[in-house]
Amino acid sequence: MKVRKEAIILAIIIIGLSLYLVMNKKDRSLYEVPVFEPIPVAEISKLRLSSAANDIEMTRKAGNWVVTDALYPGDNDKIKRVAQLIANLKLATLISESKAYERYELDDAHKINVQVWQADELVREFDVGKAASSRRHTFVKLADDHRVYHASENLRSQLDGDTDAFRDKTVMSFAVEQIKRIHISSGEQKAFVKVNNESAKEETSPESAQSGPGKGKNQWKDAEGNLVDEKKIDRLIKDVSALKCQTYIYGKNKSDFSNPIAVLTLEGPETYTLSLFEKTDENSDYPAISSQSDYPFMLSGWRGDQVVKFLTDMQPADQQPETPQSDDETK
Repeated sequence: MKVRKEAIILAIIIIGLSLYLVMNKKDRSLYEVPVFEPIPVAEISKLRLSSAANDIEMTRKAGNWVVTDALYPGDNDKIKRVAQLIANLKLATLISESKAYERYELDDAHKINVQVWQADELVREFDVGKAASSRRHTFVKLADDHRVYHASENLRSQLDGDTDAFRDKTVMSFAVEQIKRIHISSGEQKAFVKVNNESAKEETSPESAQSGPGKGKNQWKDAEGNLVDEKKIDRLIKDVSALKCQTYIYGKNKSDFSNPIAVLTLEGPETYTLSLFEKTDENSDYPAISSQSDYPFMLSGWRGDQVVKFLTDMQPADQQPETPQSDDETK
């Protein structure tokens, strides 16, 4: 009798659990993590990143990205990486249903709202919160879903930033070998011209051809015809051949800047000019303008110092400080 009673109780429990699972199957499906179809990156026409501090719109124009209504040239590589992350958004797991958004920095004060367009259609929207402690996931909330999920990748580090963070920072670009003449003024003015030294190179050994000013195939001479240290000039040209600024200057035009403290002009098939202006304080960057940029910008202090000090470093080769000789060499 006792065994039969236990069997009946067990059967009732099994039936009850089965009914619970069947009746709640529909509810459980709501807890499945949403899966998105990837968006072809080439078909994304516009991205918008909105936060309490910034509202950044990036639009594709003629195959390149521009930023904001001002149509600033965008950093195509960076924006492409952002577009790829958003287009391939994957949710890893459900984290919370409590709507405690501050805990995940998904509240209005901290979140980044992401919107994606294909042509004129908004095809994806979600909010990005802080990165998870593992730094391999990010807390996100979908536009039509109150719940918080883990998204794969650290999205926050890629999406955070102001307008400047998504602009193309290149302010000067040219092929080093094309430059044949340099003119620089910083208190005084000097000009340098590149001359071919093929015969001189043939008459020297490989060791001596690289040992000092005027020994290589290409020589640099000043306006008086004196040989100068080509290594210093070549280094400067290389340094500014792919020049990037620190930040752009907003609220001012290039025409607002006058009386530069240094002007570097490089001549080849085209002429390139970089003008530096007085620092606002001893440790700041240099306000600057470039012939290859429509916008004024800030150039890093150490890079600007290289240009300003270039004149004092340059002198005819026969006036270069001699390397002290060792005791063995003087014997």
